Amino acid sequence: MELENDEFYRMEQIFTRSLPSIPNVQLWSLYLNYIRRRNNLTMDTTGNARQIITQAYEFVLTNIGIDKDSGFIWQEYLKFLKSGPGTVGGGTWQDGQKMDTLRKKYQAAVRIPTQSIQSLWTEYSLFENSLNKVTVSPDLNLWW
Repeated sequence: MELENDEFYRMEQIFTRSLPSIPNVQLWSLYLNYIRRRNNLTMDTTGNARQIITQAYEFVLTNIGIDKDSGFIWQEYLKFLKSGPGTVGGGTWQDGQKMDTLRKKYQAAVRIPTQSIQSLWTEYSLFENSLNKVTVSPDLNLWW
């Protein structure tokens, strides 16, 4: 209700009181929605909004990322990372960094038995197989 009425200060108070003590995936998802709403990526010329949203995802996944219901948050985070600067499979430093970050996050996500494990695994497999075979993670072979 506070979010719908643009009561951002009240919303922040609620999050400050409730997030540390309530490991509810829906509550933490609402927190992410709030952070994304407050940090507009389309107007982000400095990269600060992207950095804040990334930190929020990391915070959320550190706290509730092992919950069986957190798979959709992992998927949202991976989609967010894919939308960032750089091209997966490209030849620049930024491209390589993006590939490494995505690989690391996919590997973290598929190690957790969430309800989305099958789709996460399929996405990860497609990701690795779309890359140059020289850069494919040796960890992928452990799953076959």
